[in-house]
Amino acid sequence: MKKIRAIRYFEKSIEIYKEIGLDFAVKWMRQKVDFISILRGKKIDFIQDDHNIALKYILNGQKEIGLKIIDKLDPTPETLYMKGIATDDSKYLWESLEGYMKHGDRLYGLYTIQELKRLGAESEQISMKEKPVMDSL
Repeated sequence: MKKIRAIRYFEKSIEIYKEIGLDFAVKWMRQKVDFISILRGKKIDFIQDDHNIALKYILNGQKEIGLKIIDKLDPTPETLYMKGIATDDSKYLWESLEGYMKHGDRLYGLYTIQELKRLGAESEQISMKEKPVMDSL
């Protein structure tokens, strides 16, 4: 429910940014809405962002194609998350979580935590990883 509400807030932000002429913010927010929508299984007819194209391939079982796209992109918490879900390698997911927490991006960090738990990480391990980052803020 929180994630669906987040999409609505992002979409409202997009409308506001369009009105005041912040085109760069509109593009960034649109990428985020598409990212969450793809994860939630919502159909998107037209995706422009390479990150979201890669994610769609990975979630549709075409992981090799998605990984080829990711390898051309700069390493970010988002690309590390996608590598982690494509390869089931928790190393990438831990790096992704660390990046999201450093940037204060808890919403996307929740997706990474969900995947870490799926791969067998204990809640204690995750909270220990988050704590130093949160204390440094």
